[in-house]
Amino acid sequence: MAAKETIISDLPAMPLVAQRVLAVAADPNSSVNDLKRAAESDQAIVAKVLRIANSSLYGLSRRVHSLDRAIVAVGFGTVKRLAVAMSMHGTYDVMGDQENCLWQHAVGGSIASFFLANRLKTEEPEAAFTAGLLHDMGKAILINRDGEAYSRVTDLISTGVQQSEAELSVFDVTHSLIGARALKQWSFPESVTEAVRLHHAPGRWAPEGDGPPVLAVALGDMFCHIIGIGCKRDLAVKDPSFQKALRLSGMGTSDVLEMLSRTKDVYERERGTFGA
Repeated sequence: MAAKETIISDLPAMPLVAQRVLAVAADPNSSVNDLKRAAESDQAIVAKVLRIANSSLYGLSRRVHSLDRAIVAVGFGTVKRLAVAMSMHGTYDVMGDQENCLWQHAVGGSIASFFLANRLKTEEPEAAFTAGLLHDMGKAILINRDGEAYSRVTDLISTGVQQSEAELSVFDVTHSLIGARALKQWSFPESVTEAVRLHHAPGRWAPEGDGPPVLAVALGDMFCHIIGIGCKRDLAVKDPSFQKALRLSGMGTSDVLEMLSRTKDVYERERGTFGA
């Protein structure tokens, strides 16, 4: 079996709590009690959801202390998505020094993607938040499969090779595709899987009204590289996919600077909320 097919066929199992929460999230008839039962086996998930609901990301006028109150304040759909996203933290567990880097970048990506989706107005903010948090999950999968091989990928990138090209040369597959395949296998909605799959190729998605938050996640990823959240890439501004996403977004220099500043400020203020 070729390397690509082997990696795809051996995708990891979804965390159990995440399975339960996602099943509730996917059920249009689910209730508050269904969500509470799904998450109660891991109270840390509930605590994280409440911390984020109370963060400056949502700007609530008063703090909430239960899932019931959080749902009233930010909506059931938002709380369900937050619960799913927080239950996926464990998917970024990797061997070596890269775990903190990956999770910090994921958190920054979720914040930037959420703000950008609201700014662009044609994309789903909550789906952007989830996709932004999980956009590099494929890296964790590849690193856990063969950390030494992924070191060769980072070596190639340091010489100026584009990340996708480097991953293809070593693994015959990109982290974007692997991450999207895993999320699809785990029954995440298409809006999330497509944003993850295309976050390094936003030009392959033509926005027509509401759609998957591809531009928000693509730009959010690069904004975090530019700021230095998690892992800084000095060539990020020159990345062709970043330039393409900027053109598609229609944002000017002042818009970009505002988003960079806002992302950095909120990340520094709220990173502890996410465990970053």
